[in-house]
Amino acid sequence: MALPTTPSTRIKANNVFFALNKATTVFSDMSWDCIMVSVKSEDASNDQTTFYDASIGGAVDKYFEIEIIQSMESTSFWQYLYSNPGKELKFQYSPTGVLTLSSTNPGFTGMVRLPRLLAPGLGGAAAVDGTYGSETIRLDIVDDPSNLLTQVTTGTWTRVA
Repeated sequence: MALPTTPSTRIKANNVFFALNKATTVFSDMSWDCIMVSVKSEDASNDQTTFYDASIGGAVDKYFEIEIIQSMESTSFWQYLYSNPGKELKFQYSPTGVLTLSSTNPGFTGMVRLPRLLAPGLGGAAAVDGTYGSETIRLDIVDDPSNLLTQVTTGTWTRVA
């Protein structure tokens, strides 16, 4: 890929789309309960380096950092995380919230592993309005061996609760 020669267009959005495949073909939108969704990466923490890993400078782990609200409703993202520790699911992610994908508004797909522990947290500090704060969780992207986060530039996704 060539280096840019003109100013780049910034990502701007008031929405995000983050959906998990909770059924065989249906992706359920989790973004309703999200305050922040971000993909990050770090040097891999594994103690085994393959020759491929070494040839590209070392392995990299990718993950979502997601801030969610606390809710005891049976359909909430918090409740789903609490009830499905360690489960691996396919995801769809559009950082702009656009569901008709293109080269300028791509989406991303892959597999994530839900946290095993009570990652969403429960409870919080006192507040005048009685609302507990949100919790930040980590969902590891687990398309081993290459830890894929696949960019998708065609198609249309559907927002399903």
